[in-house]
Amino acid sequence: MVSCIYDPAVYLSNEEYQLKFPNRKQDIQTIVEKPYLYILGQSGSSDIDQLTYSDTRVEDLKEMHKCITATSMNAPFQDVFRMFSGDNPARQFESGQQRGGHYSCLCGVHVENHQNFECCFRRYPRSLQQRTEKLRNGIQWKNSHPVTNPNPFSNPRVQQIQDELDARRIEITDTRKAAVLKQLTDELEGIQRPPALLCSMSEGQNTIKDLHLETYEVQMCEPLHDISNVVANLITELPYHLPEKEIQKEYEEFSKITIGDKNQIRGSDARLYAVKLSKFTQTKYEEGKVDINIVNLCNSLIEIISIAYSKADARNARQILRMYNQSFIFGQLCKSVIGNPVKMTSRKFYGTHFHSLVTHAPEAYRLFCLKSILTENEERSFGSLRSISKNTSDRKPCHIIQNAIIRYNAQQHSSEKQNSFLQQDSFISKQSKLLPPRGPSVFQKSFICSRTGLFQSHLERIADYMMLGENFWWSQDETSVTFHDSAQHPVHSDPKVLHFRNVTAIDVYEHLKECWDKCTQEFIKSS
Repeated sequence: MVSCIYDPAVYLSNEEYQLKFPNRKQDIQTIVEKPYLYILGQSGSSDIDQLTYSDTRVEDLKEMHKCITATSMNAPFQDVFRMFSGDNPARQFESGQQRGGHYSCLCGVHVENHQNFECCFRRYPRSLQQRTEKLRNGIQWKNSHPVTNPNPFSNPRVQQIQDELDARRIEITDTRKAAVLKQLTDELEGIQRPPALLCSMSEGQNTIKDLHLETYEVQMCEPLHDISNVVANLITELPYHLPEKEIQKEYEEFSKITIGDKNQIRGSDARLYAVKLSKFTQTKYEEGKVDINIVNLCNSLIEIISIAYSKADARNARQILRMYNQSFIFGQLCKSVIGNPVKMTSRKFYGTHFHSLVTHAPEAYRLFCLKSILTENEERSFGSLRSISKNTSDRKPCHIIQNAIIRYNAQQHSSEKQNSFLQQDSFISKQSKLLPPRGPSVFQKSFICSRTGLFQSHLERIADYMMLGENFWWSQDETSVTFHDSAQHPVHSDPKVLHFRNVTAIDVYEHLKECWDKCTQEFIKSS
């Protein structure tokens, strides 16, 4: 699937559209970001099979970069291939990351460190160019071939691993295969091969620059799958961390009614279950059966979901700060309320989805409206394609593709499904509004003093807010630090809201590093 990203500098806002067409009411962002079927093919799930489509994609990329002229304004337009979003396997394939294992996230953090927020928050983002350079620091990559051997590090011999470590100037302390393989795995941090678009069979070796992919980024989070899995895991695990058996049984019953035996829940269901969990927990808190930490845990998750599904015009400096604070609060409360999971393994509860939501979702929100990188409409399209193929074809491989494409494209002109989705979203939104209003993000100084390094790593991510000084975006008293990020606080024009059209994730990291350096310099001067 392929779609445009809504940019208010290019497209009309809802208000501008309403002024131009008073009798029509449209959600412009939804129209602009509607996904279109790009490639529908039959292949296995292995890299070798999926890479057979890279040549077609590369050809289209080269064509896409050609400048076109809008005749109505006589203005030149040039499309930019800006970002890739999808579930974990799709993002791992696109970037050349290993699937699963200890380095499943594109950021290269070991799975055992997903709970180590200091490590995660200070992780430097890598561009596709930097990932490719890290891969080519050794010699084994030269043996790769996009058709026969796309992954040069698959099942290497001991001597090959040792030669690779020597080429990377890494000292070998143990010559056993398991030991040297771990050294190489830790060095590569999950990078297995070049990005998919660099694995084509076209003449000559394409580079990032040749394909105009300098600003192309594979997102490190995808809110739809991350939220769905985190909500399901929390509802399943929470009953086992409550003090009284009576309240445990009530939460277990809630879990059975909502999650039950489902292995996977839809994104819309997950959002509704999160709202119901928050309302249920608020009721139990008023009855004195649960403490305030569980209420705050559920509320912070609701805040994250609300921001993730908010539209582009709601994205502002206050909302971005809110996303950072509430993600941090949610992650920290999970560690204090849940601690060591009982019903599932730590790796599942604090796995890639938890890590992506807490660490990478706020980072993505710095540049993108998260609704723009949600793949909910794409997932619905996959469901439609499956349904069409199941109900209207003879299921012979040679007949499925053409039938599915024709019927799917015809189905997209129908407004029935769109109205159904809008009604679904409207119902969830109305349920969410029934929850009590949520106040600003507050951090107790007892927590700050006990976890100084952790809290500092959080502040480094919002250094541009901290740089503006006390009583602008934050204030303090004897017991706590309060951020002015709730709906009751004003929206300031500073710091400037960054945008994907002219800034990348690496630019954001460098900008925040400069802001933090200024903060520390000012602190040194004042002391």
